[in-house]
Amino acid sequence: MPAMLLVSVLGRKGPASVKVANVALVTVSGLEVVGGTLEDMGNGEFLVTVTKVPAGEFVVLLNGTDVVSSTVFQRQSTTQMSVSKVTIKAVVDRSMEPGKTFTLPFTVMTDTTGGSYKISARNDRDFKMNVPGSIAVTTGGNATGELTITVPANTPSGTDVTLTIEAVAPGATADSNYAVLRLSVVTKVTSDM
Repeated sequence: MPAMLLVSVLGRKGPASVKVANVALVTVSGLEVVGGTLEDMGNGEFLVTVTKVPAGEFVVLLNGTDVVSSTVFQRQSTTQMSVSKVTIKAVVDRSMEPGKTFTLPFTVMTDTTGGSYKISARNDRDFKMNVPGSIAVTTGGNATGELTITVPANTPSGTDVTLTIEAVAPGATADSNYAVLRLSVVTKVTSDM
């Protein structure tokens, strides 16, 4: 399955002092290398698209040129990563209204061990929320929960709210994933005709 990642690169004299040539995902064993296509987003940020993500743990490997010294460099991420076996999905099909409570259903799915998955959520406007502390997911299955957001009555119409919902699997591995949603507050207009 294709994936995208945003890579930020900073040279000795700022982002303009490096040229990135290649970015790849490399398994820890070194047996699999998945090269990516680069799109320069400016200011030292590159959008990398890979055709697939390696199974198991991998690192990000980057090659390029230091423009200041005209030397070739190679960098590797210090953290080993892997694809989460936890998926969390939520669909926003309507806007929120000032002074009203908004209910948002979400689904947690797993390709691995089931159990009690810890759920947390936050929003960038500090609106009051009720979030289930956990949700029971069957092995290889899914479960649905819902959270509520109370929008203060004095919230201006047109306000955007960024909501992050996270699900953490039980056990020592603590595999997790999150969904980021953008919600809008819109005052409902009624007509007396």
